[in-house]
Amino acid sequence: MANPDYLYFDFPYEVHPEERGYYWGTRENSVYKVFSFAPENLPQNAETSVDRDGNAMDVTTPVWPAPIIKGIQGQTWSETVRTETQHQEMTFPRVLAVAERAWHRGSWELDWTPNQNYQGTTNHVPKDQLAADFKGFNSVLGCREVRKVSERLGISYRVPPPGAMIEGGILIANTELPCTRIQYSVDRGANWSEYSSPATIGEGKHVSLKSVSANGALESRVVTIDQEECSSCQGVCESNPLEPFNTPQVCSDGSTPQSPPTSSPVSLSTNQPTDESSAISFPMLSNNDPTSSPSSSTLSIPEGDRCKFCESGIPDVSLVPPDTGGQTCGDVKQTSASHINGDQLCDFIQAVESACCPEPGDPCIFCEGGIPDLTVVVPEAGGQTCGQVLQLAAGHINGDALCNTIQAEQSTCCPSAPADPCTFCDGGIPDLTVEVRDAGGQTCGEVQQLAAGHPNGDAICDSIQAIESTCCPSAPADPCSFCEGGVYDLAVVVPETGGQTCGEIQQSAASHITGDALCNTIQSVERHCCPNMAAELADNLSLRIEMAGNFGHDVDCASHKADWGLCYSQFFTFEYSGSKAYNDKNFVIYFSSIHRLLHVDHPGFEFGHVVGDLTYIKPTQMFQGFESPSVMILPLVFEYWSVQETDKMPRFFVVDTRDDSTAVIPNTDTEEMHEFVIPYMSSMKTEGDKNVPMTVENRYARNEKLSEGVETDTSTRIIPTPFRVETSESSTTFGIEGVTLINADLLGRLQTGAEELIGKVTMKAASGKDHVLILMIGTLPDDIAGNESYMMEITAEGTTITASQEQGLFYGVMSFIGLLDTSSSRGTMPVKEMTIYDKPRFEYRGHQIDSARHFRTKES
Repeated sequence: MANPDYLYFDFPYEVHPEERGYYWGTRENSVYKVFSFAPENLPQNAETSVDRDGNAMDVTTPVWPAPIIKGIQGQTWSETVRTETQHQEMTFPRVLAVAERAWHRGSWELDWTPNQNYQGTTNHVPKDQLAADFKGFNSVLGCREVRKVSERLGISYRVPPPGAMIEGGILIANTELPCTRIQYSVDRGANWSEYSSPATIGEGKHVSLKSVSANGALESRVVTIDQEECSSCQGVCESNPLEPFNTPQVCSDGSTPQSPPTSSPVSLSTNQPTDESSAISFPMLSNNDPTSSPSSSTLSIPEGDRCKFCESGIPDVSLVPPDTGGQTCGDVKQTSASHINGDQLCDFIQAVESACCPEPGDPCIFCEGGIPDLTVVVPEAGGQTCGQVLQLAAGHINGDALCNTIQAEQSTCCPSAPADPCTFCDGGIPDLTVEVRDAGGQTCGEVQQLAAGHPNGDAICDSIQAIESTCCPSAPADPCSFCEGGVYDLAVVVPETGGQTCGEIQQSAASHITGDALCNTIQSVERHCCPNMAAELADNLSLRIEMAGNFGHDVDCASHKADWGLCYSQFFTFEYSGSKAYNDKNFVIYFSSIHRLLHVDHPGFEFGHVVGDLTYIKPTQMFQGFESPSVMILPLVFEYWSVQETDKMPRFFVVDTRDDSTAVIPNTDTEEMHEFVIPYMSSMKTEGDKNVPMTVENRYARNEKLSEGVETDTSTRIIPTPFRVETSESSTTFGIEGVTLINADLLGRLQTGAEELIGKVTMKAASGKDHVLILMIGTLPDDIAGNESYMMEITAEGTTITASQEQGLFYGVMSFIGLLDTSSSRGTMPVKEMTIYDKPRFEYRGHQIDSARHFRTKES
């Protein structure tokens, strides 16, 4: 059985536009929903869940014998999966809930009873037992299992975002997954504070929150409570961005704000200071409140977005400019790195650039043609080298007295070139930074400069030419091809290569072999250097997608032949930034859309469908071109509805039909959806959609409900839950450092896998006293007899696993690993003495990996 509403992992974890996934079935498939699935009594699920539109279900058990279920399987379909991290997040930890249900039947699961009616208001399912069972499972999941999955096995499981609410200026937060940390920020993510208990933050704040794994390596998406937008409310603003599109923000008392903020569909507006006479105040670099958390560095601001300050350098970092509270230019430079270009504080910071980095005049020119040897000492300069004199020149203006003195030393540092200069690597140097051992550690670039100062045939030139084999080796048999059609501008700088030009990259390619790793890297930047007609357009385009609405949009869906008469509208805004107008009509823009494109409301474009999700738009004869610069807005109509931002996948690409070249529109070449999709402001499919949008406050209420179960002892709890566990009053808890398998050969073909997992999860004891895990083939009690069953006796002296087959021994080893708490700070893993009798619920227990849409190699 692979029921989509409970076992499909391509559906979102919760009802929120930023969650990845499809939603043709259920709107959300949380860990709790998977856990609470009753596979042998499907009608029972009508009492514990809702349909895809959020409505209560009403199901009566048919009058026929109970279905015979052979097993269940989780399905990770990957239409919206782009990376291995995304694949792991969609699968884990939900797959562990499938393992629980496939191996163990919960005490709250009811027998098939013909004519039994189940609906949202019935109480046949013992909810208290379900709550207690999930609480125990979730505790082990959060505090034990995901730590092993992440820290020992390297799997990036999904960290659920936190829930929160603000009451009387006090922030209260919780998390779905126990032992997960919460952090919050009151300055839009510039600094993060650890949340451990209710925190006083005051009224009218914009609060950002995120969950963080116990070791800080993994983080949830950031969620917010924005009270700033309702600062004029008498009460606290309801932070619910998921109402129907264009719904006015309302206050908790039902009133509307007196001055609602205006917003741009493309850029985030910022409030400017109103008191021009007020002094500029900068945050100090130490003793900030709140302080940055240890993990805050994982959320660094992208280089291109950072507040720009004195990019050409600061002559004197110790200078204290006015209106900075005593901070130096160096301090201000550090502060700028924590802010985003265009925000209010960045504007303040940039206002003092004139003091810290005044516009230079005409810099002092020194050795314009280059310096053959930067290490040459200039006697008249007090022992400084030519390199140091060159640096000194940069700080002076042409014509001043010191510049004249500096230029007088050019004869020492850059003498006139000889008539017949020493030739060195005429065909180019693949890598100027390679160090030449026989040249005292100088680089190939420095040797090339040195050669320019000597004539062909002199002794030094002969020595220089003797090392050409190091700097310009013979070309390989199958050289790396780069821009076979030619490089249209050798001087173009390629950002991804640390500032190298197309000409330098072309030289580097000549010394590498087609197919090697560096050749692949080199070829990945060809689009910057090679003639590419598609790139001429794509490189000058950016795209923003704005959702207009699923309903109430006045579009006649039926006239566009929409199925069920349902459609939604979006705006594709193309911004063209080329230096000259683009008027060619020989291009096509392809993109992935899970919904059928029905109409483009623009005379200059038509559309079509290729196969699957692949859709395109292309110019008609009425296309007037892109002016320079210009913005073109295309209103589009798609079938059905859109409630997830991943409905339009990244990497929109242009194909030019003249040379069949392709190029990706740069701002869509990302996994960050908000780089090209304006955040959705609604999660409603239709006017009758009753799904509860997962706002921060709603998530807080849900997390509270999930924690209502009775506290249970989890020291004997394993995922999946064993058939029976026995302990006694004399059972003690002891510590384990490492584990050694005895009779491991009894595992047969499963031995390697078991030993590999034990090696990753545990470690050898420093004392040399590993806990022994003894494997035995033997007879099991009748109530658990089976090929995959086992019995495990755990004592402080050692553990014995008995099974009738190698499969049973393997599952026993896995259960022992499940008991280990690798998070213990005591250096040992605590384990309680017990006896486990275990057998699987279903014969078949599976997880399907969709390797068609997200390709996986056999090795992975």
